[in-house]
Amino acid sequence: MKMKIVVLWAYRVLYCAVLALLLAVLIRRLPLGESLRSFEVPLFYVFIASVVLAVVPGIVFVRSPEWMSWATTLFLSIMFIWYGWFSLGAPFVLHELHTFDPVEAAREVSSYRTQALSGTVGIVGFFMLLPILRHFNRPKGTQAGGPPLTSH
Repeated sequence: MKMKIVVLWAYRVLYCAVLALLLAVLIRRLPLGESLRSFEVPLFYVFIASVVLAVVPGIVFVRSPEWMSWATTLFLSIMFIWYGWFSLGAPFVLHELHTFDPVEAAREVSSYRTQALSGTVGIVGFFMLLPILRHFNRPKGTQAGGPPLTSH
């Protein structure tokens, strides 16, 4: 039981540290200037807000409703995927090739795409682990995301 508590705390600290690092990277990108298309600027700020919101269930964990953990984490994951794959200058999209050879270029594209997909799955999986752990570690006598169970 003690080991379980230590592992949960370690995960929560790591989760919040990763979000703090992500927030620092996003804030460092400000001011946006020409780094995003005009319609992406509000989405970028929404992404920053999703990172800030996702910290809350990481900190309060079982003291918050389960739905809040799922909602903030899904929101964060959606915004992370938008930023990583669909924004201008998306970090998971190959923007330049380092060869003129078509066979080598195809190999480079395939390798980069595999690494980018693996990274995305790993990061989103890490984020989604929070509500899963929250679900399986809710206080005894409570429903999933609801009020305490009472017997009359």
